Amino acid sequence: MSSKTAVADDIDVIIDRLREAVRRRFGATADIDNIDVATVGGINRTVLFDHVDGASRRRLVLRQETYTTEFSPFLPPAKQWPLLEVCVRHGVPVPAPIFALDEVDQLGRGYVVAFVAGETLPKKLLTDAAFAPARALFPSQAAEALARLHAIAPAEVLLLDDVPDSIDAL
Repeated sequence: MSSKTAVADDIDVIIDRLREAVRRRFGATADIDNIDVATVGGINRTVLFDHVDGASRRRLVLRQETYTTEFSPFLPPAKQWPLLEVCVRHGVPVPAPIFALDEVDQLGRGYVVAFVAGETLPKKLLTDAAFAPARALFPSQAAEALARLHAIAPAEVLLLDDVPDSIDAL
């Protein structure tokens, strides 16, 4: 069984609510602009935007759950968010968590993280000559990230106790 969550699909409504969520957290003078809705995002809506406060500008990303299923292999945002925080504390390379959505935001389940520039399309990463240097670095960088991840004490991630092991070999 799969279903759409109770989240507005009108992008203008989403942007207005996101602007208010940013102002609640960063003050009445905070604003958002340079908004781009990513075309890929799996089960989440991905909205890239700039948080603007005076002369300060920071690129951020809204990850908003828009589709749920009883048998989803993905963790819900309520579990993803605290895991991001744990990973940051341990130096695991993840986007910096900025804020989690709450009921007042009227945006459903999700969170805002810092934008990380880079390529995400597998075909480009695997075949484009421009990414050859990155491909050469990937094994050692992945090993370092995995070592940091595996060094996290299980007591710090008890929220995963009710998550069944994946049948995916990876």
